[in-house]
Amino acid sequence: MGIKALSIEKMEVEGMPYPQMKMIDMGFWQVGFDLDTSKGIKTAH
Repeated sequence: MGIKALSIEKMEVEGMPYPQMKMIDMGFWQVGFDLDTSKGIKTAH
């Protein structure tokens, strides 16, 4: 039995590589930000 190396695929945004989970995190953050700004909320809670 051997140990297999895990390769983490990276996605690029403007030439900078990001892990897949970071891209998902940034996407959810943007959705939440857009929802807050559409409601006119000015401060974070």
